[in-house]
Amino acid sequence: MAERIINAYLVKKDDYGIFDEIITILCTNGNKYVCLSKGSKKINSKNARNLFIGSFIEFVIFEARSENKISRLKKANCITAAPWNIEGNNALNILNQCIVKATTTSKEFFNFYKYGVELITKKPENEYVNICAILKNYILLFGLMSEPNYCISCGNQEINNFSPYLGGMVCQTCTQKKDIPKIDPNVFQIIFGIFNDDKFLDNPTVEKNILRSVITILLQYVQKNLDTKILFK
Repeated sequence: MAERIINAYLVKKDDYGIFDEIITILCTNGNKYVCLSKGSKKINSKNARNLFIGSFIEFVIFEARSENKISRLKKANCITAAPWNIEGNNALNILNQCIVKATTTSKEFFNFYKYGVELITKKPENEYVNICAILKNYILLFGLMSEPNYCISCGNQEINNFSPYLGGMVCQTCTQKKDIPKIDPNVFQIIFGIFNDDKFLDNPTVEKNILRSVITILLQYVQKNLDTKILFK
């Protein structure tokens, strides 16, 4: 096996046997890389001290020589550690799912993840607000919702509804003609604000139950338009 050094974010860990793990990392070019981490579940493992989700790490890897083999982690040196208080954070969980479940890659995915980790680190207590910002940027990453001021069906600018199944904002006329379910006006105002004002979420004063409804609808949008099911507690 050839030795390779990769600087990357750790985005996923899966148990493998009693003491080992399969880890997924996000490289600076946006590619994902999967390798075996031997013994990292042992109490005395040196690598285990550095393998925290959301951390930016220097990975020294023994690279597999054939496609039917898996590469193996030799050493992990933490460059930027994820703060202890974001472990188990709902926003970090959704951010990781966005990366792991994406079927395409680019440098922008790395930038998206870096932004997400920095956002969560800055205000970990704002879980629902952070999730809204992450989902917004994930949707924009794929070139969707590029015209949030227009009805997705007819182009009318007098919009007052949002349909995850049609794929965007909807006007009153199309809501009635197409029998589209009308979402809560408060929820609509938040979704409209998120996609039309970059600073909308900077100083949130929105009730948690409203934000939860916004998240549910945005996840429906992601599942319908990106064929990606992201789980939310």
